[in-house]
Amino acid sequence: MLRKWRRGVALAVLVSLMGCVPSLHPLYTDQDCVFNPALVALWQAEGAKDSWAFTKRDDKSYNLVYTDDNGVKGNLVVHLIEIQGITFMDLFPGEADPALKINGMYALHFVPCHFFARVGDIGPDLQLAFTHPEWTQKFLTENPTALKHEIIWTVDGGERLVLTASTAELQKFWVEHARTAGAFTDPIVLKWQAQPPAATEAPKDAAK
Repeated sequence: MLRKWRRGVALAVLVSLMGCVPSLHPLYTDQDCVFNPALVALWQAEGAKDSWAFTKRDDKSYNLVYTDDNGVKGNLVVHLIEIQGITFMDLFPGEADPALKINGMYALHFVPCHFFARVGDIGPDLQLAFTHPEWTQKFLTENPTALKHEIIWTVDGGERLVLTASTAELQKFWVEHARTAGAFTDPIVLKWQAQPPAATEAPKDAAK
């Protein structure tokens, strides 16, 4: 049980880096998933220290090892989704390093969630535009019935939007707003690296 709940830690670096809008439910069903072998590679933004290493998990998903600027790794499970000609990516925490110094009581407070990105052409560049938290919260404040959600309080007294809608509702909403100005962040442009990704390694202990 401890390892299951600790998976939520794996997305912490992505949340702080990109904002993102967490969702309790995925954006995909088995029928929507596609596998593009071009994604299996090591990707890195020009001049950046962080990296994205995708490997094949099965015929419908990938493993991703995201390494941040400090060399701390996080394991994620990724699905590519095709809906009405639009490609999306669903990211969900994979198994965290069992050596992470988080006790059981603390770990129980982590709820694994999904994050979504709109995907551009894959190769030689990979463009990822994540759902924009400020746009989404403003839109849902003005249109509260457009998509099921909750506003939760953060430890610093701020607010955080969490989507609670079903997969079908999420698909309908994000397809409708796939090209809405501001609904997605400016894309991160990652460059394909010539070498294949190294074998998946356990994430470094973020507490060290």
